[in-house]
Amino acid sequence: MLAVMPFLLALLGPLLAKAPLPLPLPLLLALQFLQSGILLAVAVGFGLLLARKLGLGVPILEGWLSGENVGHRLRLVLPSAIVAGLGVGLVLFVLIKSVFLPRIPALPLIAEANISLWKRVLASFYGGIVEELLMRLFLLSFLAWLLGKVWRGVNGPGTAALWTANFVVAIIFGLAHLPSASMVMPITTIVVVAALVLNGIAALVFGYLYWTKGLEAAVVAHFSADIVIHVIGPAFLRT
Repeated sequence: MLAVMPFLLALLGPLLAKAPLPLPLPLLLALQFLQSGILLAVAVGFGLLLARKLGLGVPILEGWLSGENVGHRLRLVLPSAIVAGLGVGLVLFVLIKSVFLPRIPALPLIAEANISLWKRVLASFYGGIVEELLMRLFLLSFLAWLLGKVWRGVNGPGTAALWTANFVVAIIFGLAHLPSASMVMPITTIVVVAALVLNGIAALVFGYLYWTKGLEAAVVAHFSADIVIHVIGPAFLRT
């Protein structure tokens, strides 16, 4: 959450300079960080609890904490997660540039092209870690647990429950990006479609990686996709 602050201040700086703030900016940021940190901690706690009930979780980290040599797991998971994330990022960037950018000239990605590289790299950690903790570890686990009461497989939620939960989370993930988008552009039908399609594609892949390979795979894939979209991609849009 701290890592994304320089990026947000650079992106929203012009708006913050014009809008009257209820509190001094440093205090406002500190309170926002504290609130988000508490909510994240609660979500992670419930997420870990539910994930354990489902046979999901953070297998590499859990293995390392229990003293296991996890080198073989890293070699199995990381390459495929990186490739998946880079592939997702490339597909999304092509869609952005060829389909959505001509119809939404005010996409924040244009403004990102003029933000320092180091700020965009740091912001990618937020997407890879915080969003995966909230959307996959907590929300996907919670929905899969609920749906698993109806569609239960041999060792946990059945495939139908997992895919249904994944689709629902993908929609929520897309819609969750609209409030921040509304700060820099009007929310029109095409903006909603773009948010659902772009974030939905990514969420489906990350969700599948979460329940098949563990949360680490989803984190690495999400981070890799963000590097393509927010770090490499804007270089092709620089004005």
